[in-house]
Amino acid sequence: MFRQLRGRKRGIETAVTAFTDHLAVILRIAFDVTIIHRGRSYWKMDEALVREAGVLETVRRRWMCWRRQRNLYPHTVMWWERVAKSQKRKLLINAGAMRRQGDLPGKFLPRGPL
Repeated sequence: MFRQLRGRKRGIETAVTAFTDHLAVILRIAFDVTIIHRGRSYWKMDEALVREAGVLETVRRRWMCWRRQRNLYPHTVMWWERVAKSQKRKLLINAGAMRRQGDLPGKFLPRGPL
């Protein structure tokens, strides 16, 4: 591994640091990075949408279902990233689209499995 890194070294220097008599070592390394292209914009949750009675009730019901899947993952962070976060986002995007179209009923029941 050292030989691979040595070929990518672009610079090295030391710098004075506060509250110590040691120097910090700054190593500059070049590496390949895959550029992530995102969609039009970042999604931001509409808090007013969540406060609507039908949407809130649906989120509560779905949350109970998502929580049952937590023990299928080695840790909570993985469960959150792979299940809860993505499902919550899809649910609220769908509800927001329905509200913009004027189709959001009092009892919001999106398509798809619980």
